Amino acid sequence: MEISKLKTLTTPNLNDVLPILDINGGVSGKPILRKISLQSIFSLIDFPNNGSANSNSSGLAVPTIIKTVAENGDYFIGIDSTGIPYKITKADLLAGLTSSGNGDNGSSSTNNHTVFLSHFEGNTIVDLKGNTIGGNATLSTLQSKFNGSSLLLNGSTSLSIADSDSLKFGTGKFTIQMFVRFTAYPSVYGAVITKTESNSNRYTVYFGNNRNGESGLSYYDGNVVVTQSQASASLSALGWELDTWYYIGIDRDEDDIVSLWRNGEIIASGSAPRDLSPIGITRVGAYRGDGTASNSATDYFIGNIDELRILKDGNDDLSIVPSSQFAS
Repeated sequence: MEISKLKTLTTPNLNDVLPILDINGGVSGKPILRKISLQSIFSLIDFPNNGSANSNSSGLAVPTIIKTVAENGDYFIGIDSTGIPYKITKADLLAGLTSSGNGDNGSSSTNNHTVFLSHFEGNTIVDLKGNTIGGNATLSTLQSKFNGSSLLLNGSTSLSIADSDSLKFGTGKFTIQMFVRFTAYPSVYGAVITKTESNSNRYTVYFGNNRNGESGLSYYDGNVVVTQSQASASLSALGWELDTWYYIGIDRDEDDIVSLWRNGEIIASGSAPRDLSPIGITRVGAYRGDGTASNSATDYFIGNIDELRILKDGNDDLSIVPSSQFAS
């Protein structure tokens, strides 16, 4: 019998049989060819039945629920290197796939370089890394990317983060990542985060609207501008629509290259090796000429921010658009 000439059975059932080699079933313990039904094979496997599947007498539970998105707590079945079956959650599976072993992980995974993290949820704005937060911005449940609320910035509100060495990047690597949503375009500039001691000693991430040399998502360190467009262009023309969530990220790697990211793709990059150690508050949603409370905020971002995370001395994989809130 030539197996290659047999027809393919596309709809097997539990009563169908398969050939099997019984290792010790013949005379004097010699192998002998026998047959076994699919039902007998499946009876050797312990499949749970939680009411969401059709069961048969063998204990096999055939799933009837079809999902298009797996939740973090859902399980996948695998077989380890010794041949032992096991189950693993989606969250743990993704953490293992994105981890590179040096703390540079996917956004949904724990990253030991995290120095600031806020989910902008609950009743109070908090940083899970312990930085002191002030300012007059509030939370809103009308818009959110995850978990039902986000930071509301109405054009005259912002957050302040107390001065901290953890937010001074020096000459090392860093990553800033968040989700943003415009409800209106800024007339000139809309800053999403800045740490400023003076105009020449700072780092600022902002949006320029119709600004020659700095239109779209931009970064300025008091010396170098990295920008989405050197030409004067509107935010709309550069692909930033109102009432739409965007995942943005800014990082500097070990070669001092600063890259600007939108929805998992680099939209600008440039060399920016400057020492980033300004003294003063860090502001979210506006720009300040210096880091003191006496200097009023300007250049407000108008819209919402959700999931703000900052890494020091490390990078995240910004090509992966998170499907859930950031881990610490």
